[in-house]
Amino acid sequence: MRYLSTLLFSLIICGTSFAQEAPPKAPPKAGRTCRILFLAAPENAPKTIFLNDGAGTQSVELPSLNLSGVYKLPSGNITLRLTPTLPTEQQPIPAGAPLVAVPEAVTDLYLLVSSDPKNPVTPLKCQVVNANPDGFRLGQMMWLNLTPYQVGGQLGSRTLNLKANSQSLVDSPKDGAGSYPVKIGYNPGKDQKAALIVSTEWPHNPIGRNVVFVMMLPNSKIPRIKGFSDYREPEKTKK
Repeated sequence: MRYLSTLLFSLIICGTSFAQEAPPKAPPKAGRTCRILFLAAPENAPKTIFLNDGAGTQSVELPSLNLSGVYKLPSGNITLRLTPTLPTEQQPIPAGAPLVAVPEAVTDLYLLVSSDPKNPVTPLKCQVVNANPDGFRLGQMMWLNLTPYQVGGQLGSRTLNLKANSQSLVDSPKDGAGSYPVKIGYNPGKDQKAALIVSTEWPHNPIGRNVVFVMMLPNSKIPRIKGFSDYREPEKTKK
């Protein structure tokens, strides 16, 4: 029972649910959009950073408990770079700054930031997750398994089966708004029984999207789950 209780506490989501958020301020009406998340940020992690997209630089937030607001980026094939200070003609972007390429086809993305103590410019690295609305629709859940374990279970009316280090989209777990039962476990390894991660209820918002990470935290041998709501106010049409 003590071991099972420890597993149940491995769900690290505010209120044993998804991290709830206020709608992002002034969501862009068109063009490429980006939201940022600093996964497993250490206590001394920076709260903001400068993001250069090749055409300009903007100061952006690096939240770890929620997705950032919505940032606009130029279209086309671009490269994003993170710098600790604002680049100038006298002090351009230093060689070795964390960078990631964004293909032209990716018009809506999550920029996942994580620690990289080996980087001398700023101790960060980043990766792009495609969140185009034609592939990641309202009501769906995007699951990213960042662990070496197979993860699976029930999400309302849906079944989850995630291989190690894989990604999957799950359709709406229920019709309409409300809560639904969740029971997720993982396979610790060969000749070992599946172990429970969480058994609870989560809220469903049919006009929002959810991003869920299965990840390993420092000094932990049990996968943790973090979920984030990506709800955006509908655009108002001009009369």
